Amino acid sequence: MRPFDWYTVADKKQAVQELQAEYWAGWRVLVQHYRRIGKPDEANQLLSEMQQRLSLLQDDPSSRLFWPAAAILLELYSQGRQPEKIRETLAQIEASRGAGPDRKGMGKLSQLKIRYGLK
Repeated sequence: MRPFDWYTVADKKQAVQELQAEYWAGWRVLVQHYRRIGKPDEANQLLSEMQQRLSLLQDDPSSRLFWPAAAILLELYSQGRQPEKIRETLAQIEASRGAGPDRKGMGKLSQLKIRYGLK
């Protein structure tokens, strides 16, 4: 979609979010690929970029992609046996989401903490 066409703003935003979701799925596969072929530096570099992008999603309260992206990132850290990164990411989410009235989000955060053994 182009910015000058006849689609509504909501349609354009939905298309962007769908594309971003596909990128996150692709990045997951790419990190797993790098790990399988013995290139942990490339995997960690991509994980670092994903962490930065998650922070940007965290700042957008209208983003529906934040929680699926957080789950992907935490899953990859778990697969890579990086418990310190899991704790760091969950603490970052809690610090930013805990300040707001998003009760549903706090429920999702609690589920992620339980899943990764942090209560």
